[in-house]
Amino acid sequence: MDAAFGDKKCHFFDEARRFLKCIPGRYGRKGQRSIIKKRAFLPCERAYLLKSIVFRKNDIKMEKFSKIESQFFKLIEGEISVKKFEEWVYASEWLERELGQDRYFELISLNYNQEGSKSRVVNILESYVDYAKHERKKIISLLNSIIQKNGNEAVNLMKCYEYYCDGYFFFEDLGLGIGLLLSNPNKYEVEHWHELTERQKTELLESVYPKAKELALELRGWLEKEEIILTGKRSGPLKRWEYTDNRSEADRQSRLWKVVSRDPQTGEVRAKQNILLNENKPQ
Repeated sequence: MDAAFGDKKCHFFDEARRFLKCIPGRYGRKGQRSIIKKRAFLPCERAYLLKSIVFRKNDIKMEKFSKIESQFFKLIEGEISVKKFEEWVYASEWLERELGQDRYFELISLNYNQEGSKSRVVNILESYVDYAKHERKKIISLLNSIIQKNGNEAVNLMKCYEYYCDGYFFFEDLGLGIGLLLSNPNKYEVEHWHELTERQKTELLESVYPKAKELALELRGWLEKEEIILTGKRSGPLKRWEYTDNRSEADRQSRLWKVVSRDPQTGEVRAKQNILLNENKPQ
């Protein structure tokens, strides 16, 4: 055990205790304090714990940002102002060691009150940040909101449609299939989500669950297993996001869209139908 986990053993014990809380009646508090020593769980449970801990450790590692990346992405996402970023730059003398004298001088001599200063910051620092990592974290955070139903799931489902239009075509089901359904709730004879009453919003949202959660879990799994790899780059005249799709042909098939018409000559799909629409037809 020591060889396998080293200084992570205490973390393993904590994970094990949390796992055992899900099995009421089998272990008391006293037993929980010595579950590893007493071999108090089954081999299949040990395997689950090992797999879970390694997975979480790897997941956290992939989402970790440097100090520069953290501030950079807060700036471009609008979480902090240019003024706040400027204050951070002046307070972080260690930046000179990280960036080198030339880049550091560019950063501290920049006129942050001037229009376009944010774009200039991007030009100076973009080689020090990982856009792909940022995109991955952002998408997984969005999916977690949908899975956990944390109060922002409706907004994030509609964001999935925006991402689909922006080039992330793996959002066909969550975005085009569900996000657009929420954005344009024709069932209630209105054009936009914000026109719905709170009761209607709740009713419509519940009608797409548990399918939305199921699709979000599946998509998160593909991202975590790198079957879908985000590049953090845009291309083409429409500046759509690029990604690598390593999924099998079966996994690429839609879970929501049913093909209703094909070209008899080429086999190309002519028309598809969203299976959720049958449940959300106007009354």
